[in-house]
Amino acid sequence: MLTINGCRIIPIDGPVIEQGAIQIERTMLRAVRPSPVTEPGGELLDARGMTAIPGMGQMHGHFSGYMHTMDTGPINAQPHTLKAIQATTFARNALNAGITMWREVGAHAHIDLQLKKAINLGLVPGPRMQAAGRWLGHTGGHGTGLNEQVDGPEALRQAVREQVAAGADGIKLIASGGVMNATEDPFGMEYSEEEMRAAVDEAHRAGKWVAVHSHPAIVTRAAIRAGAQTIEHATEIPDDVIELLLKHRIFIVPTFAAYWKLSREGREIGLDPGLVELAHRVWDRKLEYFMRAAKAGVKFATGTDTGAPRVFHHELALELELMVQVGLTHEQTLRAATASCAELMGWSDTLGTLTPGKEADVVLLDGNPLEDISATRRVRHVFKAGKHYTPEPPVPPLPW
Repeated sequence: MLTINGCRIIPIDGPVIEQGAIQIERTMLRAVRPSPVTEPGGELLDARGMTAIPGMGQMHGHFSGYMHTMDTGPINAQPHTLKAIQATTFARNALNAGITMWREVGAHAHIDLQLKKAINLGLVPGPRMQAAGRWLGHTGGHGTGLNEQVDGPEALRQAVREQVAAGADGIKLIASGGVMNATEDPFGMEYSEEEMRAAVDEAHRAGKWVAVHSHPAIVTRAAIRAGAQTIEHATEIPDDVIELLLKHRIFIVPTFAAYWKLSREGREIGLDPGLVELAHRVWDRKLEYFMRAAKAGVKFATGTDTGAPRVFHHELALELELMVQVGLTHEQTLRAATASCAELMGWSDTLGTLTPGKEADVVLLDGNPLEDISATRRVRHVFKAGKHYTPEPPVPPLPW
């Protein structure tokens, strides 16, 4: 048995323990104690001055690549074998940052499905994963150059079957425009409700979830009616959409980090000024709507859209900092990164809180994230299923 002794404990599902102990037996949390253990027996980790939180979650990630700009040419020129090797370093980077839950919402060449298998087999370190395989979008729409282009209800049914056959846990649909070039409209509809309904129906027949990329309210309404489980980006959320989200208990993943990075650092990396301005428009629209939805009780979880320019696979903490910046409390933000991610993934029975009997996913931070959310950047120890990882500096992406 391992005792993590003397730390502050934020269990998420109960009161904060200012100086307590966590005991791990094999892969499970055996006990969470309200005071330090004086005679622990077994292995001891002195964690005085640190704060323990549950393993965190990334609900909108892409392990299979990193884009230095919005030009898809360089990433498409990389051999898939090289992308796969790089993906293993990104997975290690993420785990070292305290991310033990990862939802992959689109990858090249099913790299995500094989990476998940490699992690589960213990070949490489990384978070627990659910993966969508290839992400699906219409011809010439958002994500062209990265996604699988599929048009029409029957073609979408076939594409969903192919992802399921490859081993996907869910399906990702790009149903609206986005922010990849200055001429596209993030608030335009790209998949019709009929197309989304066909894809969702096929996915649900196989017991798979569906995540829909949507900025405008018109697309989000259609996606909810079609039966989607999550709305990615979810920029426009008027009152009637809030009601639909609440009625169907649907999660949104706002991905603040991607639009903050593009709008603040886009010019520095040479992006088209029109594209930077487009990112500003999306960021401003998010601020207009998000807090109303959060105050109404809409479910939300953390995700950054990793792999976009300057959005690194280990930098979940930025999303948490931005959530606090836009108006959430520190407690709400930590819940979004832990218990809410476990709920979204269907793992609440085993993950998301520091509760005896659950899996031993524990992150030790330098500092108190209830006072300074940037403490989530200062990860000192990570436990995943009781296995101890000491974080190392992140490996940077390939330089092209």
